[in-house]
Amino acid sequence: MRNIVFIVLVGAFNGLDGWEEIADFAKYKRDFFEKYLDLSNGFPSDDTLRRFFEALDSKAFRTRFTEWASSIILPKIRTASKTKNLYFYTQKSPLSP
Repeated sequence: MRNIVFIVLVGAFNGLDGWEEIADFAKYKRDFFEKYLDLSNGFPSDDTLRRFFEALDSKAFRTRFTEWASSIILPKIRTASKTKNLYFYTQKSPLSP
């Protein structure tokens, strides 16, 4: 489950919007994903990604994701605004194609 959610979120943050596109992106960025995930069983297929999210309770996921993202992003924004550190806002993604 962790692998699927992480791969899909990273894909979505990089502007990808289809299961096949995300699955291909994950394989293309294999080195990046291997730093953070146990991929001993390989990458999930586009069908696996689709089935997982179809079965997921979207309302519960949205609530949990919003709580998690807020706990990470809000403190960084507060710190950046206090120190006027614009680097936080201008970093280029290491995942850019």
